[in-house]
Amino acid sequence: MSLFGAKFYIIFNTIICAVFYFSLFECQEPTLIYNLRDGPRLYADYVKKFVKKYDDEEYYTRYHNFMKTLRKINQINLRSSEKVQPNKYADWSEKEWQENVEQTTKIDFDLKIQVKEFQPKVESLFKDLVE
Repeated sequence: MSLFGAKFYIIFNTIICAVFYFSLFECQEPTLIYNLRDGPRLYADYVKKFVKKYDDEEYYTRYHNFMKTLRKINQINLRSSEKVQPNKYADWSEKEWQENVEQTTKIDFDLKIQVKEFQPKVESLFKDLVE
């Protein structure tokens, strides 16, 4: 075997071994945790992203709802492999959530069944957060 062939053989085998070695391990995404100290900036970005418009008093109220949601999201992201992010409902109050889920499930029977199946899982997650 020539010197070139020996070098090629060593490099090729090294690459194959490296690929095999790294394929044995799952690449984990970094934990998605929101820094609550950045709350004002995060909420301003959220309002911009979802094109929300509030007067000063409502902005302040919804900001606090958003921060509660971020705390819940951080707790879920710490405990789960699934990552949760704020969606367009992240600044809703508990009352708004209840009212809208009830209205939606009255309209769509299939959704009502799905909510009933999923609700215990969600409630248990949030119960853990409160305790």
